[in-house]
Amino acid sequence: MQLLKNNEYMACILLRVSSIFSKFLLIFFLAKLLDQYSIGIYSLFVSLTAYFSYFVGIEYYSFANRRLITANKEEKDRIIKVQLNVYLINFLITSTFVIILQIFNLINFYSILLFIPMLYFEHLSLELTRVLIANGKQLDASKVVFIKSGMWIFPLISVAVFLPNSYFTIEIILSTWLLFSIYSASWALRKLDINYFQLISLKFGLNNIYGSFFDSITFLISTVCLRSIFVFDKVLLERNGFGYELGVYAFYFTVSNTILTFLEVGVFQFFYQKLIKLAATDPHLLTKELFKMLVLTFVLSLTGSIFIFYSFKLYLAVFFGEGYLEDIYVLAYLLIINILICLTYCFHYFLYSLNKDKTLLFSNFISMIAFFYAVIMFGIDLNNIILALFASALILLMLKAFFSIIYIYSNKT
Repeated sequence: MQLLKNNEYMACILLRVSSIFSKFLLIFFLAKLLDQYSIGIYSLFVSLTAYFSYFVGIEYYSFANRRLITANKEEKDRIIKVQLNVYLINFLITSTFVIILQIFNLINFYSILLFIPMLYFEHLSLELTRVLIANGKQLDASKVVFIKSGMWIFPLISVAVFLPNSYFTIEIILSTWLLFSIYSASWALRKLDINYFQLISLKFGLNNIYGSFFDSITFLISTVCLRSIFVFDKVLLERNGFGYELGVYAFYFTVSNTILTFLEVGVFQFFYQKLIKLAATDPHLLTKELFKMLVLTFVLSLTGSIFIFYSFKLYLAVFFGEGYLEDIYVLAYLLIINILICLTYCFHYFLYSLNKDKTLLFSNFISMIAFFYAVIMFGIDLNNIILALFASALILLMLKAFFSIIYIYSNKT
């Protein structure tokens, strides 16, 4: 049994590493075949998809998954049915809002015809991944992540090698991604033995949307506060005419963020359920698990950052020349910020397991205010955006660490 668990753990890691590796390949090809502005627009599209997914999901999974972990089969079926129907109604509302923003040219979605279906299937795939994890199917969840995040990149690059550069467009990239996103959602539904069309009922969804909204309103506001930082950093650069800087920032942000992506499956995914269970049974062991997670996260994020920085510096010097190398300092700063964010996640899951939802909301809100305050004070350019991001990340880490220490100290006394 232990061997089986170890094999499953290694398979999850390998799948996530493959996803990360494929993203590296994609960003390299984008840097080679597209200009900096196009890379920035692609990254903005990705960020906006993730951001508006929060309005589709209203962070209801944060409430529902805590119940899924301990629910029986009948309760699980009902929870999943509520989720799917509520998400569909929220998608219809969010899509209408997105179209209005596009009509008035308030945000550049690039292609509304690609963005709308991408928003739905990316979110559906993500939520089904979370349901798989809550049901103890981490390996299947990792496969879904690989399908939607990594698998599609390999055939895309293979075809791109034989096509003229003029055919390798953002539309081709996004269309391929969309097809695999649809496939990943379908595969996840099959693994969960869910007949999607039998479960979908707008009437059922409307009957449950108010309750689900109020159940998850704290999570929603908290997440939107935090994620707004990682969307408006790019929106502000794009809307203020910093096209080249947006491309450079997006390129290095994607590279640095792969560490967090790896830790989510390599560390956080496996501590997540344990923390929730220990919070209700053994607070002393809960604190020990937090320290384990902190040490592991710090070691992996630091060594990963050092490796990425120096290997990228060498790679860029050999294959890209001075184009991106002269802006390598951006990668260094973003890697430092990423380490702070990775450590923050440890305290985040610790407080989440204790149901400290309002504490998380307060911390994320203050962090968002710090970001926008720094932008207003120092102005909008690449260096100031990085400075504002660092300030907000540091404040967020300090706040969540402070509240966690208060709990640990009060529990001892």
